[in-house]
Amino acid sequence: MPPEGSLASGVINVTIVESIPVLRPVAPDFVHEQAREFGRIVSELRRKKLFTLVLDLSGCEYISSEGLGIISACWQWCQEKHKGCMGIVLPKSGSNEVVSLFDITGLSRSIGGALQRSVKGAITYLTSFAPHSNKR
Repeated sequence: MPPEGSLASGVINVTIVESIPVLRPVAPDFVHEQAREFGRIVSELRRKKLFTLVLDLSGCEYISSEGLGIISACWQWCQEKHKGCMGIVLPKSGSNEVVSLFDITGLSRSIGGALQRSVKGAITYLTSFAPHSNKR
């Protein structure tokens, strides 16, 4: 486990694009280990007063219910508490299981415009249309 306060992770890559953290799972799965690490990194970002982020799932082939749950919880925190913004990048293939599960669970409908097919699209959404950002 990375040291407290660190965004470093062997499970989720964190890069900064236009001052916005972009989190991308290293493996093609978003399961227990990735979900826990995503939660830890999001908590650390909040502690650092960074409330806008992109979750890049474009390379994911599978997502567990735990993965969907932590993403949903983060999305709800952003929306209900009006404290942050999250863009999510889904795989481009509509037949991908991750895309299908977002549709089946209603996350696609709930998240709407924040779902993008590229990191660039998610950054554009967050900087142009999102109601809350790191730039407060």
